[in-house]
This record gives sequence, C-alpha cells and structure tokens, in this order.
Amino acid sequence: MKLFPIITAHARDQFEARLKNAYPGCKKDPDRLLDKLLRQAYPTSINPTSLVNRTLKHGYPVMYYRTDDGWRFVIKEEDDGSCKLITVERICKGEN
Repeated sequence: MKLFPIITAHARDQFEARLKNAYPGCKKDPDRLLDKLLRQAYPTSINPTSLVNRTLKHGYPVMYYRTDDGWRFVIKEEDDGSCKLITVERICKGEN
C-alpha cells in the first residue's frame, strides 16, 4: 500500500456495524479503533477463487488486502495512485 487510504463512508459504516456484531457492548470509539487497526494491519492475500469472484463482481483491477486482529481491510488503488478503503470485513465466517 503506497499511502494511508482514504476511508469511505461505506467502509466506516461496515466497520461500525461489524464491530457491534463481533463485540456487543464495546465502548471504544469506532473511528479511533478503525484508524488504529488499519495503521497496524499487515499485508495478506485471499484465496484465488475469492479473488476471481470479487474481481468479476466488482471489477476492481488493483486491490490490496490487509489484516489485523481478525479484521480484513479491502483497499482499492485508484488510477491516480491514491488508495481507498472500500470495506472492512471480519475474517471469521458468521461475523459479517
């Protein structure tokens, strides 16, 4: 990832909803927690079948995946070289 990504409204909303689902009663500020997790996240990959399905569904040519503490951050590189966090997922099935 070249730059710290711009966090889209969709990504922020998904993180907040999934945070509440994964950790009911969590009192931490979702924006601060998202920023912290994203800053300490490390590069990861997804399996080839999922990668093909995501590319066909969304058509995003250059994607980066980062992970930390059970969270997956899906980052799209824009034509101008900037990056956008487009969604945040829980890695464990059933937590999304």
